[in-house]
Amino acid sequence: MANNRPDVMLLINQRRWDDALRLLEDLESAGADVTEERALWIVALRESGRLDEATKKSKEFLLALPDYPRLWIEAALISFVRRDWALSRQEFAEIRARFPEEPDAYLRGAEAAREMGAQQEAEALLADAVERFPARKDIALYFASYASDVGDWQSAADRWTIFRYRFPDTFQGYTAGYEAFARAGQLELARCTLGEAVNRFPTEREVLVTHAREATERLAWQEASERWALANQAYPEDKEIVAGAAQVMWHMQLAHVDDQYLNASSPYASASSLGSSVPNEDAELLMRFEGLGDNCEFGLVQRNFGAEPISLYRWSGVQVDHLIQALDENFVGVGDPQFTEMTCRPGDEYVLSDTRQFLTMHTFIKEGQRDFESLFRSQCRRLTYLRDRLVHDLLDPFKIFVYKPRDGNFQDEQIRRLFEAIARFGNATLLCVRLTQGARPNGFVETWHKNLFVGYIDRLSLEARNEEIDFEGWISICRRAVYLSGNH
Repeated sequence: MANNRPDVMLLINQRRWDDALRLLEDLESAGADVTEERALWIVALRESGRLDEATKKSKEFLLALPDYPRLWIEAALISFVRRDWALSRQEFAEIRARFPEEPDAYLRGAEAAREMGAQQEAEALLADAVERFPARKDIALYFASYASDVGDWQSAADRWTIFRYRFPDTFQGYTAGYEAFARAGQLELARCTLGEAVNRFPTEREVLVTHAREATERLAWQEASERWALANQAYPEDKEIVAGAAQVMWHMQLAHVDDQYLNASSPYASASSLGSSVPNEDAELLMRFEGLGDNCEFGLVQRNFGAEPISLYRWSGVQVDHLIQALDENFVGVGDPQFTEMTCRPGDEYVLSDTRQFLTMHTFIKEGQRDFESLFRSQCRRLTYLRDRLVHDLLDPFKIFVYKPRDGNFQDEQIRRLFEAIARFGNATLLCVRLTQGARPNGFVETWHKNLFVGYIDRLSLEARNEEIDFEGWISICRRAVYLSGNH
């Protein structure tokens, strides 16, 4: 037996379930003692999805080895995987009665109780477990996380403090502890805990992200920019970090705009200095495009390829009929306080709206991060700047404006009306995007006029979620539109 376990464990750790099962069967057929491997047998069957076989084997094994606690735990996890929380809860309770010193019977039992909504039972089991098994980091981690998950921030802060004392070399104790202190209003302790995290774990991803977010939440844009840059340097392909850095860039550009708009003779006099750097050809190409709605999907497309322009509708939504009306009225009044509302659901982000439905726009500023009145004045100034810049850009024959309805249902008549509204400004190009139709496959672009193109894509995202966006379809459409425009 002594030589069996390492081989089986290696296959289990590599998630090679079928190979592990074959080895176990071969060993048993050869007459080897596989008594201690029987728990691994259940693991391999369970994790490979063969739950009925796992149940049958576990009953056979438990009859032969009723005093082997690991067998009971692995067998009880079958109902856990089935999400049969009532049975799982009952089984782990029975295991605790039979084997009171088996840690996983408390941890898994607490998880099952929590899934059933038995919060007090889960809390009591975890509290008992951390006292019984102080060296089990996973139990202490779950106990502290539980308080954070339910929003009991003072208890969470206390638990994470104990966790850090017991497990000082685990970064979660510092990042989660920082959040708990911050949410509990103990800001000095929060800052100290985060500072200790940075000192102890200077290259840990979660620490770098938490450190950058802390400056972002304080609206300390320069400091946030430096922190996101450090994170980006360590994890250049991490999309969350790239997005965080880009969002801070957006705020810095518009903070700069606040000053420029108040002091410059022209609101778009220094616009060329505000664009982001373009690290690749696709980013450079997408800087020529400007989204007009109806949600933020195209803004995320630009971000995905490294383009970070600032524009009125990049993080805004507007239905096509209201956009046409705004164009017909030269966007007069956009940014005027009498036509602007700023609202916020409790604990959420402030959102700007034009009362005539000309736009609904993200601010990326949460409730409580800034005084409402000063924020509202600043946002109105920014809207005014972005409005004037859009009107200016509509005169640019090099610019390609993009509109797509989130459901892809874009009628020919709507496309023509939108093009006519834009054409009144000058020679800018319009690219309309809708869902694929018949012989028009994904990425196909057709010319309706020398300055009007219609592109086709397999899918659009109703809620502008990254995981739903067809980035390759989008970039194909944009490349083709530039080619067809002849202005490349």
